[in-house]
Amino acid sequence: MAEPDAAGLLDELNSLRRRARIARHGYWLPSVVIGLLTLGAIPFYRPVDESCPPGVRSCSLPYRGTGFDVPGLGKVDLLRVFNSGNLFPLASPLALGLYWVLVLLVGLGATVWWYRWRAVRAGVETSTGAYVRVTLGGLVVVLGIALVGGLMTEIAPYFHFGYEGNLLASAVFLALPVGLAILSDKEVTRTRWYRIALIVGFSLAVLLGAVVVNKTGGLMLFAAGLLVLAWLERSPLCAVVALGYTGFTLLANVSYMGTLYYRLGWRPDSRLDTVFSAKDVLLPGAIALVGGLVALVAGRVRR
Repeated sequence: MAEPDAAGLLDELNSLRRRARIARHGYWLPSVVIGLLTLGAIPFYRPVDESCPPGVRSCSLPYRGTGFDVPGLGKVDLLRVFNSGNLFPLASPLALGLYWVLVLLVGLGATVWWYRWRAVRAGVETSTGAYVRVTLGGLVVVLGIALVGGLMTEIAPYFHFGYEGNLLASAVFLALPVGLAILSDKEVTRTRWYRIALIVGFSLAVLLGAVVVNKTGGLMLFAAGLLVLAWLERSPLCAVVALGYTGFTLLANVSYMGTLYYRLGWRPDSRLDTVFSAKDVLLPGAIALVGGLVALVAGRVRR
């Protein structure tokens, strides 16, 4: 084959590969869905009014947690990583916890359906196995955190890493399931070492999560899903969205978002401000929503 013909063939193959990659990209819809579901949690962050009736100096308020005592395990709270550690006590922490569990499953179902539908239409399929595994595996980790949470209560106070240390520990907690999910799409899953890594990684995630993760469990699992999608899609824009969502989720987990908003000049007039109470979900949700819409427009323009 002549050299010009070979160069032309390579250019054509590169062009086909590029068009196939663009046709395969479908992360805009999962990103939009995750953004909407994240922002949809705002009403569930309504603070409880702890003020006493007029003329009453002190009053007792009903317990509004979601934990319950289990013999041998102490207090078990299956929803703790979704609703605990907020700046203000919530009016209905049970509703918030159940909302996060529901939307995580809804987001999973919508993503899997979307990619399968696109595979039929475009003829190019993106495997969603890693996304499914990181979401369902993350929910199992959350359940594990709840089961060991009571046992960790006695020793957790000794694990004070400081602001930077807690941020790093939260990042490690998030990286464990993401890394294992990505590896699960490779042949390494057939080896004994991967199975050992899976058990060790799960155990470390549970123990680390019981110490450093609260209130942002839903954000963490959505962030893990976006990071896996960025890897599957090989898309710089998807990576930016995933990293932005993840970054603000990590800041929310170490309770920095209130400080950030105060420095930006947002000081609510009342502690009963529901939007400010939901401060942790605002920026991650907006990033996912706007990023998904930008990806949709960019995809239309490239076509």
